[in-house]
Amino acid sequence: MTLLSICMAIVLSLDFAQAAQMGAVKDADADLLDAPGEKSNMIQKIKKGTQLVISNEPKNGYYKVRLPGGQIGWLPGRALGLAVDKAAGQQPQLPMEEPLEQPEQPEQRKKINTFPVDDSVEMARDERSTPDKAKKKTARKPRFQLRAFGGMNFFSATEANNLIQFDSLSNGFHFGGEAAVKVVKMFWAVARFERMFKSVTGKNTATNKMYDFSLTSLPVSGGIKMSLFDDDDINGMISVLGGLGLSTKLDTTCTGATTTMSANALTLVAKADVDLMISKKVAVFLEAGYRYHKTAKLTPATDATGSEILKLNGVFVPIALDLSGLFAGLGVMFQF
Repeated sequence: MTLLSICMAIVLSLDFAQAAQMGAVKDADADLLDAPGEKSNMIQKIKKGTQLVISNEPKNGYYKVRLPGGQIGWLPGRALGLAVDKAAGQQPQLPMEEPLEQPEQPEQRKKINTFPVDDSVEMARDERSTPDKAKKKTARKPRFQLRAFGGMNFFSATEANNLIQFDSLSNGFHFGGEAAVKVVKMFWAVARFERMFKSVTGKNTATNKMYDFSLTSLPVSGGIKMSLFDDDDINGMISVLGGLGLSTKLDTTCTGATTTMSANALTLVAKADVDLMISKKVAVFLEAGYRYHKTAKLTPATDATGSEILKLNGVFVPIALDLSGLFAGLGVMFQF
């Protein structure tokens, strides 16, 4: 069927809402035409006996008809047999039904299927169909972290405590910062800077003198951090670091005079962090771990007033400053 035939059938159906009558095809293989006239295009062949709805207004000897399937066209009056109302002796007058929707033709379907689609429409459709989880996976992950923290150290400077004869140089505090950069998918390179300190005042009962003791160190370390889990709300990491405890020293002050023993310490740290995300770039975190931090044995470089508390039988006793032990802290993390 040509496109012209389809258009003609649609136009004809628009004015096909008038009085009609029932009838049937009386000729074999009657030609259903798209317009009234012998030169009109044939739509299809209709078998003898096919029931039709027939218009009451012929044109040029042709009648507009509707097939049972809804197809509309024209047939010559000679090919039609009309039903007669026996009671009235007239042809029954029936209202024509609204034309049914024309079945989609192959040419139309082909055009619809091959109609070009704007690329922007396809892209928008793809974006709407993309799950949120997939979008999260493609989001850029942070590569840098900065941390500021503070906490407590749980240690016992055993040799120093034994020498001064009271258990005061135990436990202490620390604060500092940490910087990390991601090197591969799960691993970060880390640099850590801290200050450890412990201050206490005690009285030597033998000499009845008051002493101020100050135990301090500046640990600087570097190492590797590994991500255990990484979520929008909580992250977990473990770290292993090693370095030096710079200027690890014990100051003993009595009556304004200070005796100092100082050296660098070896420091090793193993810890775990849990980050609680406040936003994509800010978190509060908890850290806990173990620190090995100890100097070699050393003695004071000077002999000041009150230094006798560090002597045994008048001679300085070499001791190691040991700040090893567990630690815990909390802080703020920024990532970008």
